[in-house]
Amino acid sequence: PIPNADVWIGNEDNDRWGDHTLTDSSGFYHFDTPNGVFNISAEAPGFQMAWDQVTVDNQTITFDFYLMPYQIGGSLSGYTYAADTSGTSLPIPHTNVHVYNDQFDFYGQSDNVGYYSMDLPQGLFSVEAWHDGYNPAFVDTIWVDGPTNLDLYLQRMQVNGAVWGHVYDAENNAPVPDAEVLLFIPEMPIGYRTWTDSSGDYRLEVQ
Repeated sequence: PIPNADVWIGNEDNDRWGDHTLTDSSGFYHFDTPNGVFNISAEAPGFQMAWDQVTVDNQTITFDFYLMPYQIGGSLSGYTYAADTSGTSLPIPHTNVHVYNDQFDFYGQSDNVGYYSMDLPQGLFSVEAWHDGYNPAFVDTIWVDGPTNLDLYLQRMQVNGAVWGHVYDAENNAPVPDAEVLLFIPEMPIGYRTWTDSSGDYRLEVQ
């Protein structure tokens, strides 16, 4: 069993439902879900991520993952930056980072000071970084063999509008902090994501 593995589940229906959890000391995980078809994935340090689809229809589904181990051959780390109005590069915290090739997919996020680090197998990888309000950064190829540094530079996108509001508990109308808010544009490969603040408020700037 693999404890503390990241398990994600979500769908692409109109309700855009999703959730995340960690396995316990025995490798067990559990989600309470609505009915639907869901993408589900699991990953853990030293193991290749696995994903599949499950269908829930008024039933309890048992779905076990068998993760393939890999040998850590290096690490990729650095900072996620963007230029301010004066052209000075400033770190962007909580930037999503995707490192991948034909065999592996790794996802991470920069911390409060914009720093990220991932343990990886030795090999050639592509890198993508994205953050709400910025155009993504791409690196086509980088060779990882031992500690490897890669700073990623995003460009602030032109803002044409914004969506903002509040998230409330449906039972007692209390604000919900740290709720994930997703905005997708139909027929276009563009999406935006943010989280509510301590008052349950959110704001998404969009192109």
